[in-house]
Parts: sequence; C-alpha cells; structure tokens
Amino acid sequence: MKLSLPLAVATLVSASVAAESHFPSSLPALPKACQEIPQAIGLKPVKLLKQFHDEVCEKNKCNATINEHNDYLVQDVFPKLISDLDKNLDISASDKKVFSQVREQAKDAVEQKCTSMGNQPLCNDPQGLFEWGSCAIQASAPVYQKHMQQLASVSKLSESQCEKLKDLDTDETFWSKTIPGYIEKFAEQCESKN
Repeated sequence: MKLSLPLAVATLVSASVAAESHFPSSLPALPKACQEIPQAIGLKPVKLLKQFHDEVCEKNKCNATINEHNDYLVQDVFPKLISDLDKNLDISASDKKVFSQVREQAKDAVEQKCTSMGNQPLCNDPQGLFEWGSCAIQASAPVYQKHMQQLASVSKLSESQCEKLKDLDTDETFWSKTIPGYIEKFAEQCESKN
C-alpha cells in the first residue's frame, strides 16, 4: 500500500475526531442547513487532496517544505477565502476582529511549537505530515479552548447564514476552479524553485 498525502490527511482528521475533546458541551445548536454541509460536501476535499498530491507531488516533484506550503496558504489563499466568507455571510466588523485575533493567536502557537517539524518535505513524507498536523492540533487547541465561549457568542449562525454557507460550500465553481486554481499556482511556484 502506497502512503500518500490524502491518506495521511485522512488519518490525521480521523485521529483528531477520535481524540478526547475538552471543549465545552454547551455550544449553541447549529441550524439545520449547517448540519447538512458535511454531507453536501461529501468527498470533495479528499478528491482535492488527491489532485494536490498528483499535481504538486507526483507531476511537479515538488520539494517544498510543510512550512513553505503553510506560508503560501496564509499569504495567498486564506485571506481571499476569509474575505469572501465574511462578505457573503455579512460578518460584523467586531466579529471579524474576534475571529482574526483568535486565528492569529492559533497561527502563532503553531509556528512557535511546530516550525521545526514544518521543515520536513511536504510531499511523500506522510509520517512527517502527520507529525506536523498532530503538533498543529495540539498547539492550537488551547487557544480555541481559551476563547471557546467568546467564539460561541459571536458565531451564532442564523438559518439564512447557514443556507448561504451551504451554497458556498457546495458551489461547483469553488471545488472545480477556485481551489484547483490555488493548487495549480502552488505547483507552478514549486516548479519554478525546483
């Protein structure tokens, strides 16, 4: 059995879901449309991980590190996705500020604890990727736990917001063009460095 990026990520996600959670159980109930999102998305993220592995790792023989990929995500991908999400869901300025502060604290915690592990190859090293992912979860969990009540109070989604989120998350253009475009751009950047 060949280990690959999708397999490593699927294993990491499964392990994190199965791990003991210390989050409060008094979180607000999600509207029905939000509860339907995981089923509506289905296996699209796994297919994108395979596409990433095929395009970046196999085709371009990318030798980027986990840290280099994370820098690309933080600088080029997440700001655009977060901005679009904030705009489409009409997130207030004060709520944006809370989310931004918590994201920054979590990012800083991961950088502080996991940077040395992030110097491992991004491609074809499932063990290194798994170790970095485990470190990132362990480093960021205390930040989210510390701010759980604050996040819960500002993230109460309405049914209409959940419908918008579901529409965004199931938009075929997002899965077939937007995200693959980011994969292609990273592959090109990686290829130019090889």
